[in-house]
Amino acid sequence: MDTVQAVMAATGFNRKRAMLLTRQGVYVDHSRWIESFFCPTHGTMWLIVNKDKDTGEHEVRVPNDQEWEKTCGLIDPNQPNPSVSQYSWQSSRGPVVSGSR
Repeated sequence: MDTVQAVMAATGFNRKRAMLLTRQGVYVDHSRWIESFFCPTHGTMWLIVNKDKDTGEHEVRVPNDQEWEKTCGLIDPNQPNPSVSQYSWQSSRGPVVSGSR
């Protein structure tokens, strides 16, 4: 869970509103999110997008483990979901080429 100061920095809220959000536990931060992108060369990539509140510019990079832990409702694509079979998980990674004919 974020500290009150971290919530204030992320949202621009005053201390009272930031404390309320901290007690709530989960909130939507419209200036930062993790999103799946598709690249024809590299396949699917999960990236964190940070939007600058003042300029509206976006910074995009690969999320670290701590950023994955702070998300709500997302499953880390690098870790198999325990409710999915190994075959289904490997199949969701895309086709695997095993040599030529």
